[in-house]
Amino acid sequence: MKEKEVETLILEDNKEYAIIDEIEYNNYNYLYLSDIKNPKSFCIRKEEKNDKTLILGLDDNKEFDDALERFAKKHINEV
Repeated sequence: MKEKEVETLILEDNKEYAIIDEIEYNNYNYLYLSDIKNPKSFCIRKEEKNDKTLILGLDDNKEFDDALERFAKKHINEV
């Protein structure tokens, strides 16, 4: 099996996160992240690209729920 290089980023909490998935929706690229040192720690951020790339938190619980639902629908058949 060929190993795949994992893309990571460091968030405002100074922890390194692996990007486990990306979903384009509503003019944003949603990033699904897992803490490298604690894989059970999962979070979602959105990426906005203009002149430079910004990683933003989600606006509210509804946006989190919608993003999580999109992730679940994408991966439901993989289990």
